[in-house]
Amino acid sequence: MQNIIKFPTKKVRDNVLIEKCIKEILNQTPADENIKNEITKRSLEIWNKYQCEFPPISIKIPENIAEKDRLLIEESIKNGFEIFESSLHDHMNIIILERIQTEIKLYFLESGT
Repeated sequence: MQNIIKFPTKKVRDNVLIEKCIKEILNQTPADENIKNEITKRSLEIWNKYQCEFPPISIKIPENIAEKDRLLIEESIKNGFEIFESSLHDHMNIIILERIQTEIKLYFLESGT
């Protein structure tokens, strides 16, 4: 019988990290536990709504190019897309976190606390 250890998915790990960060911020406020839980729930919904994975990209390089040059072109394209994807994710995360901040402010305005 094999003992297989299941590790949490990236989404689960990200949610735990986001929840921890939000709770740390909220622990610096006079908000009670119900408010903290509601804001955390709303924030995680926003975070998960805008997360995405990009599909792999396939680019055909003409056969008449030397193998050495083809490999350089493929590596260059791959690196360029990785940099672009990372930059896009960073930018999206900033936008999402700003949206979460707005959600926190909105919650306090709506609840009058």
